[in-house]
Amino acid sequence: MAVPVEEVDARETRLRHGPSPRRYRPATPVRAQLRRWLTQLIVTERLIAAEADARA
Repeated sequence: MAVPVEEVDARETRLRHGPSPRRYRPATPVRAQLRRWLTQLIVTERLIAAEADARA
């Protein structure tokens, strides 16, 4: 399941402008982990949505 970089970028931007922006600074080792986590989250959301549609 492909996840466009732009979609991950948009999620990251929302986090950086959210209630705890200092935790999500760009150009830190944490950023790479955050992007991996966001990708996993997006894939999981898509799988859940697909399964819900299949059961409807």
